[in-house]
Amino acid sequence: MQGLELPGKLLAVYLHLWVMVEGFLFRRRFVQYLIGLVLILLLANVVQAVGMQFLPVPPFMKMPHQAQVFSLTRSLQYIFTCLAVVGFTGALAVLQRYYEEYNRRQEVEKQHIVTELQLLKAQIHPHFFFNTLNSLYGLAMEKSEQTPGMILRLSELMNFVLYEAKAKDVPLLREIEIIEDYIALEKCAHGERGK
Repeated sequence: MQGLELPGKLLAVYLHLWVMVEGFLFRRRFVQYLIGLVLILLLANVVQAVGMQFLPVPPFMKMPHQAQVFSLTRSLQYIFTCLAVVGFTGALAVLQRYYEEYNRRQEVEKQHIVTELQLLKAQIHPHFFFNTLNSLYGLAMEKSEQTPGMILRLSELMNFVLYEAKAKDVPLLREIEIIEDYIALEKCAHGERGK
């Protein structure tokens, strides 16, 4: 008997996934979705009943009373089993869509953070470098012994920003060195040269 019930269930599953889930459920048209689901289940029941009535049934599958194919109990049983299959495949489709949407959102958020970081770097670097160069010019005019060390720190910082920071992984010790260079350059820019 299960083989004769398959065409109706397949019809219900495909109509549900392609029309109802995509067309109504994902677009939040819940009333139309429920009405359509009921119609699909009724259509599947009719297809199954007609198939059992007119398709040749092997002798070992023959029912004692062929007229019972259209009985209410048999129809309700078929509709509920069909609903279970449709519900299971629909749940899989919803979970798949949720997973894809979650991954897409994560990727968009990641791209947003990277873009913000690049924009922030583009805004901060020129201002910071010009201030630091002005401070180095002041040190050079004073003929300070700190000038070569500050130039080296600025060079290290520029090398990091332009090349090393683009790497996927940066060693923690290297980042600490860069932070120390940055702090020293900021102190120099804000007049804390002798401290």
